[in-house]
Amino acid sequence: MRWRKHDRSVMGVALWQALMASATTPVTMLDDLHAIEQQRIVLNMQISLLHTLGRQARECASKLAQAEDVYVRRLRSMSETDRDQR
Repeated sequence: MRWRKHDRSVMGVALWQALMASATTPVTMLDDLHAIEQQRIVLNMQISLLHTLGRQARECASKLAQAEDVYVRRLRSMSETDRDQR
């Protein structure tokens, strides 16, 4: 999430900082703007963590599947060898 003007001409924290510094921003809005910025920062961190965990979970699942495949192929080759020896 990021701050932006409705026409998307300006985006980012600089826009929030300009709002906070502007004499035209009512003082009564400063607390709310600050709280919204804090929530935005935390939400972005949470989204980033979820993306990272999801990527790591997919990589882990892929590695587990590869390990299972190697294991099963080895067991099957042993079974075939046992059959050939009989």
